[in-house]
Amino acid sequence: ILRCIQPTLRAWELGYIHNCRRSLVLPASQFDHGVEHVCKTRLAYGGHALAQQSTWQRNRISQEIVREVISTSYPTSQIHFAEPGVCSNGARRTEYNAEFKWSVDGRRVKCKSAQLCWQRHNKCWRFRFSAVKMPVLGFREKAPFDDLYLVLYSPTKLHIVEHDLMFGISTSGKATGPVGHEIVLRD
Repeated sequence: ILRCIQPTLRAWELGYIHNCRRSLVLPASQFDHGVEHVCKTRLAYGGHALAQQSTWQRNRISQEIVREVISTSYPTSQIHFAEPGVCSNGARRTEYNAEFKWSVDGRRVKCKSAQLCWQRHNKCWRFRFSAVKMPVLGFREKAPFDDLYLVLYSPTKLHIVEHDLMFGISTSGKATGPVGHEIVLRD
């Protein structure tokens, strides 16, 4: 489904997005507000505003953008922030590690983001979303969310994709149960 390309990022942008439920592509120039990787990845991003932020800050900004896009796209929908709840060990969750980020008309929404990075070992570009809590026998009977939005941050655009909860999902070894799955999208 995904074909391997060398550092020409534009070809990748046209590649896989048709396999997901819905997608929205926004130009990178829109993300100068509030806005680390080595080699080809760093060169590709240059001085982009989001590239100057920490991973945590980029994720927070991405989630705010997705929530704003959903609010604008569905103006009559009821959107509420999630109650953080408690972890499996009984500790209180913070708003940043809640099982889902917000609800839209009662549907629980989770948002994950990843930066397009050069994978030196396989010589290809990829997005890697980690700690995606999908159902796992003996740990979770169902996902703690109904809808999953992925933010694919590339040097030229920010892609917002509603994931189909099947494409690109892989396990993380023994950590899959407690930590979650990975979603890896490679060219």
